[in-house]
Amino acid sequence: MEKNKKKYLALLIIFNFLLLLISLLYRFAFISTGGKIFTCRFYSALGFYCMGCGGSRSLLALLNFDFIKSFILFPAVPTAALLLFIFDLLFVVCFVKNDFSFIKKIGYKPILIIPILLILNFFVKNFFLFLNFDLIAFAEKLTF
Repeated sequence: MEKNKKKYLALLIIFNFLLLLISLLYRFAFISTGGKIFTCRFYSALGFYCMGCGGSRSLLALLNFDFIKSFILFPAVPTAALLLFIFDLLFVVCFVKNDFSFIKKIGYKPILIIPILLILNFFVKNFFLFLNFDLIAFAEKLTF
């Protein structure tokens, strides 16, 4: 049993390191291309936002520690990062205490917040766009 716990901890550390590495590579790619990696084909063709519009800019804002801007651009990104941080912390505490019952009790339920935020984000941004108020353009102008 102890071997499995060490294996899960090692996998968690590797997973988090890879996520951070990919995020930082994306940030440097964004900077090196002058701030334009790709555009949303959905928005270009139809004139309203897709479910993922604002996600990459939200990740960049989060990597710059601009949490409010990140949340306005795409609430699922900072929420997922916060959930990942909390689960990592809980896992390490459970690993140290050698009691994983709390994590088993929580299960996957908190992760359901992310698809709910995706759907709400889609409807709210397009509702405001319909009213001629672009939330993504507004958030891009925010500086804290």
